[in-house]
Amino acid sequence: QALECTSLGAKELVLIGINIGLYKDKDQTLIDVLKQLADIPELVRIRISSIELPHVTRELIELIARNAKLCHHLHIPLQSGSDSILQAMGRPYTTEEFLRTAQLAKELMPDIALTTDVIVGFPGETEDDFNKTVQFIKKVGFSLLHVFKYSALPGTKAAALAQQVETSIVSSRSDQLIALGKLLEKEFATKLLNRPINVLFENVSANKAYGFTSNYVKIYAQGNHTLGEYCTITPTKLDTDNTLSA
Repeated sequence: QALECTSLGAKELVLIGINIGLYKDKDQTLIDVLKQLADIPELVRIRISSIELPHVTRELIELIARNAKLCHHLHIPLQSGSDSILQAMGRPYTTEEFLRTAQLAKELMPDIALTTDVIVGFPGETEDDFNKTVQFIKKVGFSLLHVFKYSALPGTKAAALAQQVETSIVSSRSDQLIALGKLLEKEFATKLLNRPINVLFENVSANKAYGFTSNYVKIYAQGNHTLGEYCTITPTKLDTDNTLSA
């Protein structure tokens, strides 16, 4: 399928799937697939859409770090920065384990973008739990947050839990995290200003195009560019929506 995509002109492949880190076909794992895709000459980039923390191994991080085709971007769902809430959610990791993985990724790839999902208002989430989440997000230094409000789904274990959080409190916490996410997004994009960076253009119109960097920042550029063009751009302006322009 990858060869079919590249024969049609695809330059980047995004691997998607539920629990993609558990992929196994006969003796092939996700690591094997990434290595094989990276050997396809026509492919410029391979991006992993989302992967659970337990599957972000040292082997995977080291592979991404040493192979230029693998995007320096990992979307790892956090959900909460409070260990008690993670336990209540049934998440199979702690904040310490998450931080250790994030630090390893940043140590090997200082330019890596770590993006995540966070749920606010899970039953039993106190103000202290929420504050721990805020502080943990800052400590990790994510470049983008996807914030979701918890809402009870009939028939689920969480819906039957006591201490459901008031809707107004959930909304307030959501607003706070969205604002924090925008600030972190701005800080990350600002670091890319006035330095050459590779961009793969995926939308082209009259005298203007946009594409993404390996670490998932959108860049607009003036001039005659072509769809699928992979080139080096030096962004000079940070736009109001935290995209960059050249």
